[in-house]
Amino acid sequence: MDYKIHCFNGVPKFIQVITDRNYDHYGYNQVIFDTDWNDLHIRYDGHMVSDSSFIKKPECLSSMLAIAQKLSEPFIYVRVDLYLRPNGIYFGELTFYPAMGCIRWDPPETDLRLGGASAVSLLKGGKVAGCILLRQITNAGIFG
Repeated sequence: MDYKIHCFNGVPKFIQVITDRNYDHYGYNQVIFDTDWNDLHIRYDGHMVSDSSFIKKPECLSSMLAIAQKLSEPFIYVRVDLYLRPNGIYFGELTFYPAMGCIRWDPPETDLRLGGASAVSLLKGGKVAGCILLRQITNAGIFG
């Protein structure tokens, strides 16, 4: 399983768990949890949603979140990819623009719910970049 921890301003906000990856057809199932391991019931870029009851909370979740927090501290947004293996937690990569920043969430208001505060802080700082941010700002009515 892949654990993709989405962090805003150094704080883990939600965990995208990837299961049943099929590299031949770019398919996979997923569940998106908050950091307390509650299923958020949202879809990401049209991928199928797994039954969350089959995905158990890792015993080392607090360690995984601490790793993600430490690695994400310098960034407004970053996704920290971790892998849990029998012999420990492995780091995969830091991803700054998942799907080139043009992710489709279902329901659409998920953009604002998950990243709205970051969008506003970016706008105030004059650093506007990426489709995610532009969509958040548009949906928030900041530009009318």
